Amino acid sequence: MNSKWIPTVCYQCKAECAILARVEDGVLKEIRGNPRARGKACVKGMAGVSLEYSPDRLTRPLKRVGKRGEGKFEPCSWEEALHAITRKLMDLRDRGEAHKLTASFFPHSITDPKWRFLNAYGGFINTALPHCDSAKIVACIKTMGGVPNHHIPPNFASVPKGGVIILAGRHAMGCLDDAAIPRDILNAKNRGAVLVVIDPIFTADAAKADWWIPIKPSGDTALFTGMTHHIVMNGLYDKPFVENWIREGDFDKFRDYLADKTPEAMSEIVAFP
Repeated sequence: MNSKWIPTVCYQCKAECAILARVEDGVLKEIRGNPRARGKACVKGMAGVSLEYSPDRLTRPLKRVGKRGEGKFEPCSWEEALHAITRKLMDLRDRGEAHKLTASFFPHSITDPKWRFLNAYGGFINTALPHCDSAKIVACIKTMGGVPNHHIPPNFASVPKGGVIILAGRHAMGCLDDAAIPRDILNAKNRGAVLVVIDPIFTADAAKADWWIPIKPSGDTALFTGMTHHIVMNGLYDKPFVENWIREGDFDKFRDYLADKTPEAMSEIVAFP
């Protein structure tokens, strides 16, 4: 039996962890973390074997043969699919409506040829994968005019004794992060850091937490608004930053907005037990 371990990259999520794939006679059998790159692979990454050979995986183009939404498709050749797409793109461009073409993919693929194609064609680069957090990243780009430093996880490995780690709506232990992050969080706890998990569900993260806060679903906004009230009203904010970087009058408006958003008032919305 010809068996070997091949170093590659997992693409089950945006973390793109380094992995080793065991291949036997051309068939993928096992996935592990690469010990030369922190040696971790999450359960989702290891499930890549199932994804590779899933009976539901598309292996050739399909074209719709019924009405939109009926779910009726039939196989077609790659040549037929490419010609159909090209024809529709040319028709759109010739009508002067190339700007109506939108794309859905990861925003961090900035140097990818598909971005260059859209720029040359005249399409509108607008969104990202809705089933990942990339849509949130693009929203930040559109709002703030820059690329947020999001795809690099927080450096939990550097949290010191007495430090606080807050996970709000984040499932590090559930592998929605770099596969080595759970290890870094637990190592920080062993050093004396405090782990706070804010989540309505008693998740694997909550099971490891020093303090689990089971807020009401969608109560995040009220919770952090109450925290912001406490910080602002007690003068715990960065005063030099506010004085030097906030437009005159805006912070006063913000303070007025927070006036009745007390932690007690917000607690009723959040529904603490």
